[in-house]
Amino acid sequence: MGVTKEYHGTRVLGALAEVAFGTASDLSRLDRWLPEEVSVVPLHDDVVAARWRAGDREGEARCTVSVVPERLRVEWRAEEPAGSSGWLEVEEAGAGSARVDVCLRAAGGGTPGEAPDEEAVNALLDRALRNLDREVGENFTAS
Repeated sequence: MGVTKEYHGTRVLGALAEVAFGTASDLSRLDRWLPEEVSVVPLHDDVVAARWRAGDREGEARCTVSVVPERLRVEWRAEEPAGSSGWLEVEEAGAGSARVDVCLRAAGGGTPGEAPDEEAVNALLDRALRNLDREVGENFTAS
């Protein structure tokens, strides 16, 4: 039986929740804010091809993505039965800001040591959220 490890990240962005969610949920713009170690290519409708590198671990998967606008939430799940999954959710944080929470559930092998390195994954999540903050800011001031 495989081991699943959860990783979490949070960041407050200086934009309305709807603006942050609009940027985060646009699958055609993921490459603008995901770190270079993560590549996501939309294949069709709600399916993407994902490749990633975290520390000395690499992986790839086809993922189904669900955008849930009424909850300001994006969920993804690898198509293979024991695959990784996760979600990103946006909520109002007051004074025109938004809080973005992200959770990644990474499926490992049969032992905890086979899961991706926590420090490497947390660094990727932090960089992704900083990049999302920058991308949201650029979109917000450009409109």
